[in-house]
Amino acid sequence: MPTPMKSSNNLHAIYVYGQPLGVECKGCGRRALDFADRDLDGFRADMRELRTLRFVCSKCGSREWAGWLFINATERDAWIEGLIVSPVDRSRPAF
Repeated sequence: MPTPMKSSNNLHAIYVYGQPLGVECKGCGRRALDFADRDLDGFRADMRELRTLRFVCSKCGSREWAGWLFINATERDAWIEGLIVSPVDRSRPAF
């Protein structure tokens, strides 16, 4: 199960988890992975809080988002494919 982002999480947490940040629009439930194409070693000791990051949904334009941290690629892939029910959009299936 993905770990919901806490207000105290920072970029170093992405380095520790070793997976990109899951970003979910609170307006429409659209999901994306941020930093998926980046070397996460650059976030080592970076204490910038994740909640200060700015995202804009390309589907609905909302700036409200929820963040998710993943412990492995299987968990990440299931989340992005909608196989894990989201508290934002409960219409997605859970397997």
